[in-house]
Amino acid sequence: VAGPAKAKASPKGGLLVTELRKRLKALGLPINGSKAVLEARYEAAVSNQDSEPPAEVKRSPSPSRSPLAKRPKVEPQVREEEEPEMEEVEMEELDSPRSSLDFAADLEAQLDHLEAEAAQPMPDSAPLAALVPSEVQSAAQGPTKGQAQSISPAQKEAEKEEAEFAKDAKAEGLEPLATGEDMLPDRYRRSLGSPHQDLIEAVVSSQAWRRPGLRNLVRSLHDLDQVERGEVPKRIHELGDEKLAELLLRYQEAVERPLQAFSQHLKPALARRIHVGTMDYMGGSHESYRRTFEFIEMTNTWFDLDSPTREISSLYRDKLSCSYKPPAVYQALAERAVDKRDSFRMVVKVSCVATHILKLQNVTDWWPKLWQEKYCHLSAATVAFLWQFPPSFVYSDELVRRFERLIEYLNSPASGVQEARHIVDFRDGSWYREDVYDFLRKHRWCLAWLHLNNTSGWASNLPSGWTDRVQTTNFCFCRLFGPDGQSHGTYDNEFLHELFDSCPMGTTSYVLFGNKETLEDSNPDPVPATLNAVSFRTIFTKMDFVERIRDVRYKGKCPRILTPEETLLINSFYLRFSQKARAHGIQVTSPVCSQWTRKYKPEAPKEKRSYEWYFPDTGDRLHLGLHDAKEEEDLWVFLRQLTGMEDLQAAKDYAWNNAGQYGLEAFRREDVSLLVGSMVRWSEKARMRGLLSSTKLNFIHKDGKSMEFLLSNGEKLWLSTEDLKEEEDLWKWILDLSRVPVQKLVPAEPAKENDPWKDGSWKRNAQEMWDRKRKEGEKGDWWEDKTFKGADQASASTQVCWNFQQGTCLHGSKCRYSHGDAPAGSVQGQVCFAFQRQGFCKWGDRCHRRHEEAPKRNTDRGSFWRD
Repeated sequence: VAGPAKAKASPKGGLLVTELRKRLKALGLPINGSKAVLEARYEAAVSNQDSEPPAEVKRSPSPSRSPLAKRPKVEPQVREEEEPEMEEVEMEELDSPRSSLDFAADLEAQLDHLEAEAAQPMPDSAPLAALVPSEVQSAAQGPTKGQAQSISPAQKEAEKEEAEFAKDAKAEGLEPLATGEDMLPDRYRRSLGSPHQDLIEAVVSSQAWRRPGLRNLVRSLHDLDQVERGEVPKRIHELGDEKLAELLLRYQEAVERPLQAFSQHLKPALARRIHVGTMDYMGGSHESYRRTFEFIEMTNTWFDLDSPTREISSLYRDKLSCSYKPPAVYQALAERAVDKRDSFRMVVKVSCVATHILKLQNVTDWWPKLWQEKYCHLSAATVAFLWQFPPSFVYSDELVRRFERLIEYLNSPASGVQEARHIVDFRDGSWYREDVYDFLRKHRWCLAWLHLNNTSGWASNLPSGWTDRVQTTNFCFCRLFGPDGQSHGTYDNEFLHELFDSCPMGTTSYVLFGNKETLEDSNPDPVPATLNAVSFRTIFTKMDFVERIRDVRYKGKCPRILTPEETLLINSFYLRFSQKARAHGIQVTSPVCSQWTRKYKPEAPKEKRSYEWYFPDTGDRLHLGLHDAKEEEDLWVFLRQLTGMEDLQAAKDYAWNNAGQYGLEAFRREDVSLLVGSMVRWSEKARMRGLLSSTKLNFIHKDGKSMEFLLSNGEKLWLSTEDLKEEEDLWKWILDLSRVPVQKLVPAEPAKENDPWKDGSWKRNAQEMWDRKRKEGEKGDWWEDKTFKGADQASASTQVCWNFQQGTCLHGSKCRYSHGDAPAGSVQGQVCFAFQRQGFCKWGDRCHRRHEEAPKRNTDRGSFWRD
């Protein structure tokens, strides 16, 4: 660069990153990347060019950096206008505050038009130090021998800020955005194409799937009364891609319609309203996510800046790839969100500028830009705004005042979001206190409920497990990061059932999973968050039904025949969640009655009831209880794997034509999806083995029938095309459920909001996190062995008390031997004749024999086989 450059030196040696960017821009070179990349690029440039900058700089145009979700690579769009000529600027001008600010603004404004380039090798002939003025070199090399090292207060503050940023980023579990990430894949930014575009292209170009696949799709829609005969052409090759995309979306909606209809049937007013999803797409495609969920947390909006001239730390700029995203990205996402063909709802995570960099300072400086240029486009689909603060955001009077100023501004008309809902996520334990809960309750801000494993200390001083689950507003927001680490592990079903119970009745709850890896695999496929979200949705759907079914079961006298409305509820529930019910041929209109459970299980409690079906054609009776309904047998888990273009014979032909093929790369993903869908639809064995559309095909045996699939945990699953059977087609059940007229279903009662603030129950879990930590930290003295329960407890010994088993132990709880949970004979032993003769027994509940009334004398002298 021409002129005696007064370059600023970095405390760690060499030029500052901002100085390197200025020089590279003057040379017409890309200015993004790490410091090492910038130094190598600058040294390589000056070794091959003159030091004078060119009079005119022309750069090859490049596509805008994609901000927030993975997308395929596309060809760059050539810009029509030329870049303005860059004038030579003396370094003295750059050092002035005014010109430096203008230069930085111009520099940052062009960041989004530059594409990352690989660093060129550093030539040995032109070291970087030779280009730096001597005074800068001496400052960068540090003090000479005998000279005291002096660090300016500004440098100390910068180093302290950098360390604080690094600590916050580690606690957030943040990772830099991958190259080419965006909110949506690129083709969605250009147009509202079909979410099944890849499948359409594969089927249209396939000889095996084209004709049978399109025929089955139209036939399925006709069975569901979703297509008219005149809507589709007579010849298959006349069916265009646009019409095919419309039919696929119509099929997907038709499959979900019975589920939505029955989910509202006889639903009580005070019911749990739960929405489930993941923290962003978790590396998956938008199509696969929308096929399963309708709610998402847009976590990647956190990486966006309010202005292209915003100065941020190198940690956020280089390591986390935080940068300014153009408003067009939000406009494209908004079009996708509000489109009725693919509508979904989201929680927007507020930019790092607000929560991490400025920590709520100068709200009028950054919020108007974020809202007016970006977030306002998403207002129709936004449920709430999420404010996640770093561990360095520790409770203090100053931060509380900033919080108050923020809330006051957001509640004013000037903010544009005075009616919006807000969620706060604190990562330091100092905020979990009574006065903060009252403060959030007063302003109706939601306190996020976090579940995490903090054994490594990544979340500051928060204890592992749940944070305080205090309901500060009329909805709840749960964020779950994994049971085994920072974002590791998979939650089991027992925990998911407890999670369902913790969601308040009569309240809307949003549950988001963020556990994206396991201790064994850093890139599992599928990720644990997706698996847990699917399992939890099935669990809360089932439990929502269970609460209504329990009410019907204990209603009125027993036995009794159920009303038509109750019959639809019970049959639809067991058709969905019980393979036993489907195997016995239950239909949605099959008569059902309530019955005493003791009729089939004599040991059941006297008051327990269950359900009974009678089949006149065969004379058989079927008894089902709630334990016969299982989440893993959910019919809709299998129906959601289907695209409508599956075909039994086409699946057999595909396996035959690809006999001997081996390796995951040998099979197209779309072909495997259709093959797996066919197996799921026509094979009960495949359904019970857990085959899903995400299961990978690894090998087709040379016989053209046997196939090896790889499950997500690495296990191998062998299936055969001989398992495909017409009589095991699950489509008949969706047809049965779809034929029920909507007018026969009783709509849900008007929803009522639970009010936990009347009795103070909204604070019932306050301080639970600290109580749990205190109990876990309690350690007794060495002579206090808490594993030994003492001689005064009968269960302390592992040796069974023989007298207790015989019902003759008189020591009770003072017995030195174990009494177990109950005498062995109290459930399965012989009948107590003393109780039958006298009506009482001196041993009472401690008797080892069953207390049953004496049977009545049978005076019927008929045949012995008569019941």
